[in-house]
Amino acid sequence: MHAKRIISVLLALAVLAFAGLFVAHGFGVSPLPPSHGLNVWFDRAISLLPLPGGVREQDGLFFVDGELIENIPVGDEDVIRENTAGILRFLERSNRPAAAMLIPTAAAIRQQKVPSSAELYNQKALISSVYERLSGLATTVDAYTALFSAQEEYIFYRTASNLTGLGGYYVYMALAPRLGLTALSLSDYEIESLPDDYFGDLAARAGDRPVRADLLSLYRYTRSDRIWRMTCVRGGIPYVYDTLFPMHLRELGRPEDVLFGGMGEVLDCSVAAQRGDELLLFADETAVSYLPFLAPHYRQITVVNPLGATDEQLAAIDPARYDRVIFACSVKTFSQEPIYARLAAD
Repeated sequence: MHAKRIISVLLALAVLAFAGLFVAHGFGVSPLPPSHGLNVWFDRAISLLPLPGGVREQDGLFFVDGELIENIPVGDEDVIRENTAGILRFLERSNRPAAAMLIPTAAAIRQQKVPSSAELYNQKALISSVYERLSGLATTVDAYTALFSAQEEYIFYRTASNLTGLGGYYVYMALAPRLGLTALSLSDYEIESLPDDYFGDLAARAGDRPVRADLLSLYRYTRSDRIWRMTCVRGGIPYVYDTLFPMHLRELGRPEDVLFGGMGEVLDCSVAAQRGDELLLFADETAVSYLPFLAPHYRQITVVNPLGATDEQLAAIDPARYDRVIFACSVKTFSQEPIYARLAAD
């Protein structure tokens, strides 16, 4: 009852504020500018009103049982067009077997947690339209269905805009058969969770709202002994590790860097003294979730983040030396950032 009274008061004040502005305008008085304190107060009050079902949206986030679900904006059509053209142009020039995978965000997969009145970007429609343009030129991967089928599991972080390791496994399960691979079982992996509570990139936007901490989990392949060599280029500086999970980076204040060294502009993972295919992966940060599962299938995987890579780093990539190319990123990245646009350059 107390909450209902507060909502009623806020709505009443909002109506009075609008009425006052309307009357003032009728007497020739200019309405308050957008920067005026009353308008700011009104916008703030409206943003704090709970949506149906007690779910609240603020600063583009839904607060659901201590979990943060980011409501991504409608995609930029120019960016989407440029990214699609970049992939098509790269495929024309490289003539390599290729796959494309757009990964939906938590707002699309966990939409049952979001009020039906909330306006959500139709991510599934975007994926279908992009895949239609790539049809016949690249194998497309249905990550949407794989994640939607597991929506009740811990597949998205509660405080970060990325997949958990388990979410990455379900993405890998969708990807593997499209690459001609036999998917490995989760029982082939030893799962280790870091002891620290993890708060990701969304936590800072939660304000004083209580959110539940996440766990960072490492998936180590146990079916064979492998000597890994991993080179992570961050800020133009190469860092070399003999493991996929450099644990000492946890002490530097960014526990997520334990996953593949934080995945800088270019990441190169290889296995010593082993034959096999080589994979070129153009991806955003979602790659760290499914890389532990892809890695055992290849002698070498080179991951390039085109958003961070320099022109020189992109020019140094020779697609001809790889057996397959994959374009994989989140719908958020693909629809808002020109991640593949530069691949169209000659």
